[in-house]
Amino acid sequence: MARRVTLAAAQPLRRRPDRGEPPMTVEENLRQAVDLVRRAPQGADLICFPETFSVASIEMEKERPLKDNSAHTPQFLDVLGKAAARRRTCLALCLPFENRNVTFLLDRKGREVGRYVKCHLTAGERAKKFKEGTALPVFEMDFGRV
Repeated sequence: MARRVTLAAAQPLRRRPDRGEPPMTVEENLRQAVDLVRRAPQGADLICFPETFSVASIEMEKERPLKDNSAHTPQFLDVLGKAAARRRTCLALCLPFENRNVTFLLDRKGREVGRYVKCHLTAGERAKKFKEGTALPVFEMDFGRV
């Protein structure tokens, strides 16, 4: 028998340096993400974060080498995995990893269940030499297939 699944979309604050606003920091992005997990609706089965949110709106975001943007990914996975476990929710975290745009799927215990490597890159991602994925994996979660 099917059951209802509750999804939540997390949208962190972004600043506009082109309008005189100070850039974000990676630390601010992590604090916001933890707060968004904490504030998500009780009972949410999956909280989805936007692409590369860990480095969004930081100084020189678009010009930074991929390895620099990827350096914080292990910390985001660790800290947000613990936040997911506290809330007993799953997370879809789209983060830079190596030279790829990867969505990490975490279960309710904060453990990695799987990864999806973005297959259809933008022109900007191709110009920056992102490697594209070649598969559309399916992951079994306690609430269904993702």
